[in-house]
Amino acid sequence: MNIVITGASSFIGGFLIERLKKEGHQIHGLFQNPHKGLKDFKSVTFIDLKNYQMIESWIKLIQPEIVIHLAAKTEVAFSFDDYLDVSIVNYVGTVNLAEANRKVNPN
Repeated sequence: MNIVITGASSFIGGFLIERLKKEGHQIHGLFQNPHKGLKDFKSVTFIDLKNYQMIESWIKLIQPEIVIHLAAKTEVAFSFDDYLDVSIVNYVGTVNLAEANRKVNPN
């Protein structure tokens, strides 16, 4: 299957990718700040989930059968100081990803 994973460099993402690759799936990783595992992907994209146009273009190009959304800003201390950015990334990013798939991905 053609699978997109956001937050692909996370702890859970890393183990999930390893499992899905063993099962023969094509994995497309979406990163904001990648730091490991880039060789494990069919394609790697550096993208900001806050940028709807970029997400829509990418989803249209990839046409994933499955989207696994693990991306989020989870640092609690950071959320006290920069709560607006955390809220925008976590909420708007999720809505952008869902809306792009609804709009341009028949899969």
